[in-house]
Amino acid sequence: MPNRVTCWYGKATGSWWALARDSAGRWRLVEAASQADLGRRLTELGAYGDAAPPGFAAPSRPADPPLRPIAARNPSPRHHYH
Repeated sequence: MPNRVTCWYGKATGSWWALARDSAGRWRLVEAASQADLGRRLTELGAYGDAAPPGFAAPSRPADPPLRPIAARNPSPRHHYH
């Protein structure tokens, strides 16, 4: 019986993902930077199955801007006036 693999592209992460059983039958979540890398990792895992349709390409994703440090919060003391 074929070892079915579910693959998808994570828009939020910019990574390729797969859920598959390894050669011992354990479920594995696999992340890779490209379709080719995902295929290599699944082959090493001993899993195989349906990948993205032929000719499918991941959408280009602009690089995220660098993170800026957030100033430490310094809450002012609360004064109660009567």
